[in-house]
Amino acid sequence: MTFTDAQRRAIATGLGIPATDPIPGYAPTSALIPPFAFAGRGGRSRYISPVDYWGLEPRFGFAWSPKGIGWLSEKSFVIRGGYGLSHAPLTGNNRAPNPDFGFFTAVPTTGAGSNSTGDSAQPVRLSGNPPRFTGIPLEQSLGIPADGLIFQNSIAIPGFADAGPNSGQVPYSQNWNLSLSFEPLRNTVIEAAYVGAKGTHLYMPQVNINPRNIDFVETLEANTLPGPNAGNADTTFNDPLGRRNLLGATITIARGNTLNPYFGFGNLNRYFDPSANSIRHAVYIDMRRRVNSGLTFTANYTFGKSIDDASDAGPDTRVITEVGQSQGHVYYGAPRGSDRAISTFDIKHDFNSTFIWDLPVGRKRSFLNDAPTAVNAVIGGWAVTGVFRLEGGTPFVPFITDTNRLGGNNRTIRPDLVPGAPLKNPLFRSDCPFGVSSDNVTPCEPYINPAAFMRPAKGSLGNAPRTLDLRGPIQQYFDFSFQKDFPFPFKDNEGKRRINFRVDLINAFNHPIFRLANSSGTAGFTTNVPTEFAAETIGGVSVQTPITTTEYNAWAAANGRTPSAAELANIRAMINAFRTSPNGPLPLDFFHVPVPQGFATKVANSFDITTLQGFKLYRLRQVYDTNFGVLRAPGNSSRYIQFGIRIFF
Repeated sequence: MTFTDAQRRAIATGLGIPATDPIPGYAPTSALIPPFAFAGRGGRSRYISPVDYWGLEPRFGFAWSPKGIGWLSEKSFVIRGGYGLSHAPLTGNNRAPNPDFGFFTAVPTTGAGSNSTGDSAQPVRLSGNPPRFTGIPLEQSLGIPADGLIFQNSIAIPGFADAGPNSGQVPYSQNWNLSLSFEPLRNTVIEAAYVGAKGTHLYMPQVNINPRNIDFVETLEANTLPGPNAGNADTTFNDPLGRRNLLGATITIARGNTLNPYFGFGNLNRYFDPSANSIRHAVYIDMRRRVNSGLTFTANYTFGKSIDDASDAGPDTRVITEVGQSQGHVYYGAPRGSDRAISTFDIKHDFNSTFIWDLPVGRKRSFLNDAPTAVNAVIGGWAVTGVFRLEGGTPFVPFITDTNRLGGNNRTIRPDLVPGAPLKNPLFRSDCPFGVSSDNVTPCEPYINPAAFMRPAKGSLGNAPRTLDLRGPIQQYFDFSFQKDFPFPFKDNEGKRRINFRVDLINAFNHPIFRLANSSGTAGFTTNVPTEFAAETIGGVSVQTPITTTEYNAWAAANGRTPSAAELANIRAMINAFRTSPNGPLPLDFFHVPVPQGFATKVANSFDITTLQGFKLYRLRQVYDTNFGVLRAPGNSSRYIQFGIRIFF
């Protein structure tokens, strides 16, 4: 639709421009209004996804053992290979069916841009009757036309955007392998193999098709526009189109959303967009040996690498990996390739070894074969099993917690990398892995180096990749199990009944196991935009200042200085000199500075705020997340012993 001059002036006024000023060139002249489309009307399908009639799943394999070729035949060489294609089941987004026709929900009245609250008195179950609003049918309430497209009130109805040209594509995976196995020694088999996998039409994360115009957000934040609200892209004004939510309240529009492709809307998320892909290559070597004395063991090592652009595609904070939500910069309109990186679940090195040993003691064994019944009951018939694993960690996922004034979802925007800075913290101490010492008070430096990252300039996306090939310490697991069979004490004509006694030692040597703490999806580099203005009441009037008197006095006391009004005035003047106007914000890149080594174990008041660099670090340290880059111990990682008795009838 095209805006009238009055509507354009209303938009400009909402941006803080007086109505008497000329209509500015950046106020939009037209806007796209997406419709809310009802299924089964206007020629649209009644189905969620089209039927895939060509969902073929070919599979083939081969095995070849060379005969009559001398040494190859003697060593029982076998070459195997195979290929298969499988489709992923469409069970919904995240862990629940979507749509869930049996689920009761409360219909919210908040459209994108609405500041109303949900109406919990309107429960809906999709498998039941159509929802009714204010006592009248939905069609009448919304004025649904024959084609089922609602434009004027579409902003008031929760929904999601169609997946676009790839809509309806079913995700599928191709797997292939080639292996070579042979028997170099009797009872010993070695297998070496290459394994590949490729995912196609995988689901993207929620893709926002209505991202903010970054240049416009930066313009607002840089305060080049006059007005009382200049400098904040998140303040709102009433919709000049007069649109309302389901309760009749006026829709409000964030200033930063003014130049969005779809006027007035915040996020328009595209669900089930099958545009992502993945690829994994791996090689492994496996050895199995059975020894005549009752000892069997296996050992295998895998080296692999998985790359994709959406391995954490769910909007849920707990998806198939433990990394959590990190939607990717594609959410803000960046190219999909900017998110292509090592998969969040990737494990580069993986070694596993198992053994089973029937101890050669007791009757029918090599030693004490004729032991008395009482002695055999104690020392005979024991078996020992064990598992030893060495497993590398998953990649590090860098992010800042807030949205950097770009709207959307938290934990999505990434920081900038500092060239040349080591990603692993050189100040990390292995005796203090959790970021705090055993007294739970004294801080320690994290495993990841904060000095390798910078907060991106306000209103911009960081340049760090979606994942970094920096991993936590190698995880060691060593589990033992002892077990023995006792004869059944009652009549057993078949001789098959027995009692099995078992002792398990999990993590037998109590080896510490650590993982990167940010895999819980909560610890970003910083938690919010650093404070630019602080409110202080002077003479009964609230004023905005770079630093309040209370903050300054606390800093002076922490540093053993006598508070000085002149020094406080100098600090304020030093910061205000960078503003574009007396009440304007600081430059977009004001806090885009590297932090020093040891930043995590310092407190904000330790920086010299009388210097420009010290003041910047003072404010950055106030929003720094102290859990950033630390290690954590996963659940059940400590040693424990369990006993069990099993009865076989």
